[in-house]
Amino acid sequence: AHNFPLDLASVEAPSING
Repeated sequence: AHNFPLDLASVEAPSING
């Protein structure tokens, strides 16, 4: 959530790539 650009739907959760 704090390391990938696709963090739009995952603010405090792991994004699509982790």
